[in-house]
Amino acid sequence: SLPVLVNINRSWIGILVSILPHLFTLLFSKFILKMNIVDNIGSLCGSGTITAALNAVNAETDSTVFALSYTPTYALGNIFLTVMAPLIVALLA
Repeated sequence: SLPVLVNINRSWIGILVSILPHLFTLLFSKFILKMNIVDNIGSLCGSGTITAALNAVNAETDSTVFALSYTPTYALGNIFLTVMAPLIVALLA
């Protein structure tokens, strides 16, 4: 079994890998690309392939306009997840 310290480090790596890409994408698209918040939220939900987040945003705002930017990034997110996951596993093994 692995020591507790190794497990904690892996947990932090998982948290960082999950949060940092979305945070950097949000900041880049807001300040560099000057995208509006509706497109940002929809594209972040799509790129993370998080349908539940899109449903929550739609329910909270009573609007489905977020789905316009969700759809293309959802398709790209699924393609990249399918292609990159085996590559990352192979590199880390």
